[in-house]
Amino acid sequence: PTARQEPSWTGDMFILALEHCPTGRTRRKLLCAEGACAALWHVSLSNNLPDLARKLAVWIGLSVNNGPIGSSVGSPSCRRRLLDVRLDPGMGDAMLARALERGLQDE
Repeated sequence: PTARQEPSWTGDMFILALEHCPTGRTRRKLLCAEGACAALWHVSLSNNLPDLARKLAVWIGLSVNNGPIGSSVGSPSCRRRLLDVRLDPGMGDAMLARALERGLQDE
């Protein structure tokens, strides 16, 4: 799923799949799929869904932390990459910068 391909994509089914993953390994595979985190972060920002953003951050923290020892999927750099993913190709801002901008706007 990518937000660029489907501007109206809400991620409902993808989020439901993440909610009901039987194992951390399955959730990790879903989160690490190309474009998945960027699409979910984009949905949370564009639809003003802070609860989704919090849940996604927790899923990333738990799933990536439990990666196989020595695996790049379970590494802190992988977690950092998923938490601070670039939302739009060619744009300088990544997720954390956009979240800070949104927080300042909401105050």
